[in-house]
Amino acid sequence: MHQRKNENWDLSLGWSSAKAVFAGLVATILLTITPPVSAAEIEIHGQQEAMSIRVEDASISDILDALATDFKVTYNHEPILGQAVSGTYSGTLHQVLARILDGNDYVANFSDDGVEIRIVGASRPILAPSPGQAIADARPIPPVGSPGIPTEPR
Repeated sequence: MHQRKNENWDLSLGWSSAKAVFAGLVATILLTITPPVSAAEIEIHGQQEAMSIRVEDASISDILDALATDFKVTYNHEPILGQAVSGTYSGTLHQVLARILDGNDYVANFSDDGVEIRIVGASRPILAPSPGQAIADARPIPPVGSPGIPTEPR
């Protein structure tokens, strides 16, 4: 009986090589599931009655967190407000918040203790009926004096 030797395929790995492969797999997995580091810039100037805020590539959550420090803003973290926003917003705190939260359904409660914001989610468009549908659904108005229609207002 003779032993078969495969010189072309040496599949044996040493312990150090196996550790290196495992470390590479772990690093790849962590890089794919770790969120990217935000390069957001947020500058806030002024007071609640007259302020400006300049943001660059910041999420709405990042902006609200920055406002929480200076203006006692609290908000629910659901749903996730991760879309990036850039721009300069100015006015009262109320006006600035309305512009930043545009496109979201929310309720804001302003008090002496600060601002509490309850974000429901992204706004949904209100669909108007098509012109043909509106006409088809409309009922004709009977003329005054028709049976069942009073001739004089009550």
